[in-house]
Amino acid sequence: MSLTLRAPLCRDRVAAAEDDVREMLAVLAGPVPVAARGVAMVSVLLTDGTGPLHNRRSALDLGAAVREATTQMRMTGTAARTDLAEPSFG
Repeated sequence: MSLTLRAPLCRDRVAAAEDDVREMLAVLAGPVPVAARGVAMVSVLLTDGTGPLHNRRSALDLGAAVREATTQMRMTGTAARTDLAEPSFG
């Protein structure tokens, strides 16, 4: 017998973000490869008990987080790293 801990979902937040969630699922299940960064973001959304999917007190908007993860999944190469600072060789 294995023990699995599961945090309850904030179903109202999922319902409010339904279109964004469906789009994310379509990208994940689609024929085009997805960027690892976006997949990692989805993984955090699903497993972080303090995030907007599981915690009502989270200030993060679930729809916005799902949209950002979906955007990141669609990016490839260095385009997915546009938020990182340029190295300084000063």
